[in-house]
Amino acid sequence: AQELPRDQYRQPTKCIYLWYFDEKKVQAQVLAQSYQGIARCLQRMDVEQTRFQQVLDKRARLRADSGDDEQKTFMVGKAGLLEEAGAPLSGVEKLQLGQWREVQEKLLAQVGRLDELVALMRDFDADDVSMIC
Repeated sequence: AQELPRDQYRQPTKCIYLWYFDEKKVQAQVLAQSYQGIARCLQRMDVEQTRFQQVLDKRARLRADSGDDEQKTFMVGKAGLLEEAGAPLSGVEKLQLGQWREVQEKLLAQVGRLDELVALMRDFDADDVSMIC
């Protein structure tokens, strides 16, 4: 940034400020930070999954034992918790499963937003031909 004073007293209200930035460098930095953010969200999802692994394993065993490979429908039960019809999960386990879904949903939403930013940045880059077939 460069400050150009209009008078000898250099008052901020009477100065003109000029600045320059390298557009390609800034765009590359934004893309790199977006990719890094996506990677960190996915890493965080793996860490959060290990926190809830016992409940997720139990749910997987219950689905395998029932022979139902299809996605089950969920209903909103008391206190806004998602409940499977007829699932032998305790109240605490249902709460943990709801917490896992909430965390997963938030992280996937953030990945989606960052992905949209990456797509936008790549669309406006005239030199990027990676999307052209």
